[in-house]
Amino acid sequence: MILSKIITDLFKRLVNFPPVWNTLQYLVGANNFKYQMYPSVFSAKNGRLLDFGCSCGNSTSVFLDFDYTGIDIDPEAIEAAKRKFKNYPQIKFLVADLITGPFQTNFFDHILFAGTAHHLKTAELELITKNLFLSLKPGGEFHFFDPIIQNDKDNLITKLFLRFDQGKNMRSREVLEQFFRSNGYDIIETKIFKSPNRLIKLPDFLYLKINKKRDD
Repeated sequence: MILSKIITDLFKRLVNFPPVWNTLQYLVGANNFKYQMYPSVFSAKNGRLLDFGCSCGNSTSVFLDFDYTGIDIDPEAIEAAKRKFKNYPQIKFLVADLITGPFQTNFFDHILFAGTAHHLKTAELELITKNLFLSLKPGGEFHFFDPIIQNDKDNLITKLFLRFDQGKNMRSREVLEQFFRSNGYDIIETKIFKSPNRLIKLPDFLYLKINKKRDD
């Protein structure tokens, strides 16, 4: 049991080391999956876009037609993103902590909240979502993506992948939909994006679209 725990802990540390994790994501097709999935839901391919939890700008390249602002709490990730997109004046990256308050109010046409919620406790998710909506213009679009638990569909490899993910707050579709509805958000579109099944079957992603009401 002790040896098993040691091996498990070592494996967790290995796969959560950014270069290893990024390589694994590439090998199993996760990056291309996200590059196709994220921009596919936008009704317009322009305007001001706030990307919450942008990390080092892994998905930024598919949003070059937008006036794009990426925010993250990690200064090192933001500096890496700035270096990567230094020749794109319409692309900006800033360190911001939305636990402490909104970034900018009534400013953005689109908000992308993708692949980050499973890193947040419910109280944090509630506060950050509230502050993101304060940043959204009335009539603006809120795009939410997150991997989900599907006990009746996830195979053993997928469950193992979920176990080793850094995010400790994986949720089901039902839990996430209930979270948004119970907090007063009207979901206008729901979709499950089937993940790649190359080498490893990754968890599927839930997509929810919510428009900010004109009188919010």
